[in-house]
Amino acid sequence: MARARTWLPALLFLCGSWAYGQTPAAKPGEPDLQARFSAAVKAFMEEYRAADENRRPALLADPQREPRHRFTPLFLAEAERLKGTPEALPYWAWLVENGSIVDPKAGDRAIERIFADHLADPGLAPAAKALGRAAGVRGAERTIPELTRIIDASTHPAVRAEALFQRALLRRQAGSPDARKDFERAAVEAPDSPAGKKATEQLAASVPLAIGVRAPELDGQTLASSAVKLSSLKGRVVLVDFWGMWCGPCVAQLPQLKKLREKLRGKPFELIGVNSDKDRDALARFLAENHVDWTNVIDGGLDGPAAKAWRVDSWPTNFIVDSGGVIRARDLPAGALEKQITGMLPKK
Repeated sequence: MARARTWLPALLFLCGSWAYGQTPAAKPGEPDLQARFSAAVKAFMEEYRAADENRRPALLADPQREPRHRFTPLFLAEAERLKGTPEALPYWAWLVENGSIVDPKAGDRAIERIFADHLADPGLAPAAKALGRAAGVRGAERTIPELTRIIDASTHPAVRAEALFQRALLRRQAGSPDARKDFERAAVEAPDSPAGKKATEQLAASVPLAIGVRAPELDGQTLASSAVKLSSLKGRVVLVDFWGMWCGPCVAQLPQLKKLREKLRGKPFELIGVNSDKDRDALARFLAENHVDWTNVIDGGLDGPAAKAWRVDSWPTNFIVDSGGVIRARDLPAGALEKQITGMLPKK
């Protein structure tokens, strides 16, 4: 079954709280540049959410509205002013993650200075994280060697752990067996660091729920705030489908799920979707436009509580739970679901 990877490029949707195109010039040493950028992002997000879907792409492409276009020169000027000092590192890290998207040369300049001035810096972990998040734009083939350079050069466990964690995510996306080794190393390098804790979580989540074990409780709400509990469906065979609008294979299988639900209408069977999208308004429109009328639990993102409890790290993922609450199958292609479920239903 074709599946979409969990790792996504860090292309944030952003813009300004001041009149568009009138951002004041940065003053040397201005202490609130990051705060100004955060305020700009918040304002742009409000405009983006309020905009018609047809207008949203134009907003993202508008350099007068999308804040990274306006703030990249400001961050670059400040980073250059502080060049060679520890205080410059946060500005270079910002440029890697954000400047790379709108001005690749600014991103490359930031990486050049990070390696020239900050490889021994104990505060390098955010820059390693920025490298990983920008890999969707710059390319994993460039980013993995850069992270490796940090891993090999740094003497600080928390820095190495972050670089290992980011490299593991990229290697997992590429299907490399070395990804697990990087997660394991990150967890050992600095177990109490943010990256170390995340690596431990990833290792636990990478062990899928086994066939024959009791399914975790599924306790959530629909868009209409109706409560959903798997335990309340005892006596019914339940197909739990983890999906998202962003996931092409997930959307492609919806017609087959509709047919399956129609064929089994009136049987002791229930189809529950667990949705990973964050834009609730867009999801509501999608469900209505595509006539998806079965129960959908809103999980709030790729790291939602249901995805964690069910150890889901790729989409779509499905589980077939029997009438007693035990997992009997998982990750079946849509075309094979009917045969499996029909065989589990009571015979007349």
